[in-house]
Amino acid sequence: MRATDANAFVETGRDVLVQPFDTPDSLAERIARKASGLNSDVAVSFVTEASPFAGAGIPAVICGPGDIAQARQPDEFIDRDQLAACLASLDRMTSAPA
Repeated sequence: MRATDANAFVETGRDVLVQPFDTPDSLAERIARKASGLNSDVAVSFVTEASPFAGAGIPAVICGPGDIAQARQPDEFIDRDQLAACLASLDRMTSAPA
């Protein structure tokens, strides 16, 4: 760029800061844990809409089929067995009390 214009420069900055997503014990979390059979949480380095919802006091969970290593990649895919497991969990979430 400077070969064309000696005053050219690049400036980087962070335009949006999303707070980390945390799931304090909530009804949404209890239902998701019971339906999925998972009893642990993990930290991941991606952003979802769950953070602003939780920040606004709306209980939220992040769940779905597939492996995050395959998400948002060229040739992204979900195995049929992962999709079937997700559908079964969603059925359990809608029918089981917390």
